[in-house]
Amino acid sequence: SASLLRAEGEIYRISSEIITASGLRPEDYINRTKHQVELPNGSRIWLRTAERPESLAGEGIHGVVFDEFTLASESVWTEYLTQTLMYYSGWSLFVGVPKGNNWGARLWRAAKTLPGWRAVTATTYENPFIPKAQIDARKRELTDRMFRQEIMAEIIDDAGAVFRDVSEAATA
Repeated sequence: SASLLRAEGEIYRISSEIITASGLRPEDYINRTKHQVELPNGSRIWLRTAERPESLAGEGIHGVVFDEFTLASESVWTEYLTQTLMYYSGWSLFVGVPKGNNWGARLWRAAKTLPGWRAVTATTYENPFIPKAQIDARKRELTDRMFRQEIMAEIIDDAGAVFRDVSEAATA
């Protein structure tokens, strides 16, 4: 997926800088074919997709950054990642926007009460790498509902989604 390719490129770039600064050759540590980096201290970074979640089973993962997690099936978390993380008492970081009242929204709400969990919300305006003018331009292009969900990181209830923005259209 495009998101994985962007993340992979950034991880390779940053890892390459760290490895080079250590006086080592990046090509000895970065394996683009296997989509992984082995850092000089022995740590490994694996880049995987959730398209085939069974490939995550039994990997002995110490930690996971689950980017765009709400686009994956809930079973990727409940049946695969939680099981392999338990082996090392691993950690997880979920990144994404719940699409309505889905499993991501339920998990975010539950995180507020689970020991060792934290639920954090950040809007796109808080991202220092995206110019505010660019975000404002998106606001003009998106529906209010989509802007609130995707930019303002609000959980939008799906109730009445079929008839959304009807009152605005009727009075326009």
